[in-house]
Amino acid sequence: MEKKSIAKNYAFLAVMLGAMILGAILGWVWPAEADGSGGIVSGTGGNSFSPHGQLTRQDGILMVRNALSVAGWSIGSDPTVLDSFEDGGTVSSYARNAVSALVQLGVVSGDSNGRLRPHDPITRAELAVLLHHIMTM
Repeated sequence: MEKKSIAKNYAFLAVMLGAMILGAILGWVWPAEADGSGGIVSGTGGNSFSPHGQLTRQDGILMVRNALSVAGWSIGSDPTVLDSFEDGGTVSSYARNAVSALVQLGVVSGDSNGRLRPHDPITRAELAVLLHHIMTM
């Protein structure tokens, strides 16, 4: 990935903040197409969106990865990097590329015990740190 300009970073922030504001106001966040492409969020399966459900760490990472794509970032991924984490094999198949991409970027590094904890809820603080790391790359 090439180093992005300040303008691209702010474009990413605008996409994320706009999506979060719309999500808070309208109850949805820039839904992806039925095939999973073109948006930030595709729902929780079974034609459900679950706006009041807890967001897992892997889903938060997936949303950030999707927002990066919408903002024009081109990020490859190698799911084998997840093997270095104790629980890397528990990352859901739909989130593996996103989690591995952000691990490769150095934005996601796991906890002090070498775990990603992909199914734990992501806190606002963790999401803010994730966004800060991306904005200051």
